[in-house]
Amino acid sequence: KYAAARARAAADNQLGVDGPPVDPDPTPDATLRAAVARLKAAREAAGLTVEQAAGRAGLAVSAVGRLEGGTAANPPWQTLARYAAAV
Repeated sequence: KYAAARARAAADNQLGVDGPPVDPDPTPDATLRAAVARLKAAREAAGLTVEQAAGRAGLAVSAVGRLEGGTAANPPWQTLARYAAAV
């Protein structure tokens, strides 16, 4: 079922696509972790601090910290969308 996604992830990793390595296990948790890792990489590439990104997104600094730290359990998609738009 996930063979195509695993093959794409493996190809991305082998081709050196920008961003952190893609988790070859496309479960919802792995997909969320990969998305947040890419958002964190985008924030860092933009030279933004967690505080600046949180301010731009209208989120609490602690919420962004939990997101990037992987401790936010089931964050609302609106939070992810606001964070993505900010970075």
